[in-house]
Amino acid sequence: MDSVLSYAGVVGALLCVGMYAAVSVGKISAERPAFYLVNGVGSIFIFSSAAQQFDIGDIGSVGQEFVWAAISFFGAARAWALSSESRIMAPSFL
Repeated sequence: MDSVLSYAGVVGALLCVGMYAAVSVGKISAERPAFYLVNGVGSIFIFSSAAQQFDIGDIGSVGQEFVWAAISFFGAARAWALSSESRIMAPSFL
């Protein structure tokens, strides 16, 4: 189980960095819910990896990933709500 959680941390880091890179090169908009959702899932993977053998030195990593996940999921909900509003208020030809 430890190796699965270790790999989860690597996958989580790849997800977060990959989405950051995708936004940086213009492949995805930071206003899309997918950006936030993938970041949130990535941070949960990193969180689970860092928390597997927790010691006092991991407080910073675990705390950071918890906050990162919370912000990401809040951002996803906000982006989804804003995109829903724009679809509702947009003229039918758009």
